[in-house]
Amino acid sequence: SSLDLSYVPEKLYCRDEAIKTLIYNFRRILDETEPPSINCLLLGKGGVGKTVTARYFGKNFKTIAIEKDVNVFIEYYNCINFRSKSKIIRELLAKYTHSSGRGYSDDEALKYILTQLVKNDGYMFLIIDEVHLLKSEDVLAFLDIAETYGHQNARLSILLVSRIKDWMKI
Repeated sequence: SSLDLSYVPEKLYCRDEAIKTLIYNFRRILDETEPPSINCLLLGKGGVGKTVTARYFGKNFKTIAIEKDVNVFIEYYNCINFRSKSKIIRELLAKYTHSSGRGYSDDEALKYILTQLVKNDGYMFLIIDEVHLLKSEDVLAFLDIAETYGHQNARLSILLVSRIKDWMKI
């Protein structure tokens, strides 16, 4: 099972600094009454453990959120399988609103997802791996969600994962 791509170890060695930085950046989600929208980027060379660090953080973040009675949904998308912003949004729409997404633009679908999060007092934490495979405008659209829909409505934070050279292309 440790060779499975979805495997997350119980203890992650030699990533303490990266985990501390992620905790520092995202802890406001659990501490504040009106959780903010926070976006971070995890950069590094290929094969150094960016994905496992992101998934490990997401797993532990969810555990802490449950302890603090915060309704957080952790979603992981690898852009090798999800090659566009639309595909990710449609997947989220189907999972959280039980709608196929047919007939909705990306903006309408995203607005519907965010409305459901506010209505259910939920918060979504997206991990988007290999983000350089998306178009630059799709990445920027994800990063602008809080500005587009208002900080009070965007109950969504994003952790992007990419290689350094690939990120520079974006």
